[in-house]
Amino acid sequence: MTIHPPLQSCMKFTTRLLAIIAAVVLIFGSLLSLFDGRPFMGIEAMLRYAAIAVGLGIVLGPLLYLALRACAWSITPTGFEGRRYLGPRTHIEWADIVKAGQFSLHGLPALFVTSGSSEREIIAYTLGVDFPAVHVQLVRHAGPDHVLTRCFRPDAD
Repeated sequence: MTIHPPLQSCMKFTTRLLAIIAAVVLIFGSLLSLFDGRPFMGIEAMLRYAAIAVGLGIVLGPLLYLALRACAWSITPTGFEGRRYLGPRTHIEWADIVKAGQFSLHGLPALFVTSGSSEREIIAYTLGVDFPAVHVQLVRHAGPDHVLTRCFRPDAD
């Protein structure tokens, strides 16, 4: 089972991120111009800047999708496969996985999986991933009590 974030999730992520950035910049820019004594830029200009930001988010969504697709990770009968942070793909056997946990990498939800013998670490992006489907596969291949399976449990936060 090969897993990568869906295009729709990448589009939502980039559009939302750039809309928030645009809103913050426009609000602070408007406040600074008011304190500086300059006239308010106007609703039309604000809407134009917001549209540019959202448009940029729509353009960046497919680029993020392609980047995360290149970083796809896999659950196999023998172990977990994926990319190191800045390195090639690697494979870690189920019995060799000693640590796994969720974190945020540059704002993207991700998972780290660490090997006990070689200290290799795989980064698996989890943006928009179907956690219950992944959990079923992990229970099947790694077992219900495996450290990685616990990261995808329906009650895990």
